Formats: sequence, C-alpha cells, structure tokens
Amino acid sequence: MKHRKSSHVWPIYGPSEQNLFTCEVHHGGIIYTDHRTIRYTGGNKAYFDYLDPDEISLIELATMVEKLGYSKETPIWCRAQGEKNINPKLLGSDQELMTMVNQMKKKKRVLECMLDHNENNGLSAIQDETLHGRNEVVSLIPP
Repeated sequence: MKHRKSSHVWPIYGPSEQNLFTCEVHHGGIIYTDHRTIRYTGGNKAYFDYLDPDEISLIELATMVEKLGYSKETPIWCRAQGEKNINPKLLGSDQELMTMVNQMKKKKRVLECMLDHNENNGLSAIQDETLHGRNEVVSLIPP
C-alpha cells in the first residue's frame, strides 16, 4: 500500500498488477443526504494505491483511517467509483467490502470511501429504512 495526497499522478498498474486498485478517501468534511442521495462536502482527499483485492479488509481500511489521523473506529461509507447512481454503503463486514471491490470496473479500479466524523449527527447515527424495496437513508439530523 502506498499513500499519496495528490490526484495529479495516478498509478499505472502493469500487466502483473491488473487486479490491484486505489482507495480514494474523503476525510475532514461532512457526509449528508440530499434528496436520498448521500453526498460528501468539504475536507480533503487521500489516496492509497496498489491495494490487493485478495488482502483488503476492514482492518486495512482502519489502518488507512489511522494514517490520516483519525480513530480506527470512524465509520466508513464506500462505493465503487463511477457508480454515481448508487449511494455509498456503510461498511459492516469484510464480505460487504469484498463485494464492493469485486464490482469495480476493470478500467478504473477505484474504491471511493467517505469518513463519517460526526458520531452524533452523521449518517451512521441514522437507521436505514426500507422504501419501495430498496434500502435507503431517508433523513439526516441537521449539522
């Protein structure tokens, strides 16, 4: 795993590295809902490159969160980048993480993660409700 702060230089994964991927972590901002769409505003982005899908786990994501200066208990919302029509999901298990990693497109292998810093008012404090057969976050306590 290689940590970088800039999006200006993306890694070029060679033929023997074609399964590796990058994790783009949004941190220091606010996660909220906007008409049932989960959004992240403010803060910064950090990138962790050369991640192996066979070795990724919640423990490895927690290590990334700690490298950014936050508690390893910080809730993490993720989705495969490019899936803008799909809301990020609050990760609760290695299996959920592996499913997400396996859904990444071969061309742009980026897992987009958002840190939920506000334990009292963040999305993590809100129970998901089932509407129209889909699991959606339906409200947010104002910041």
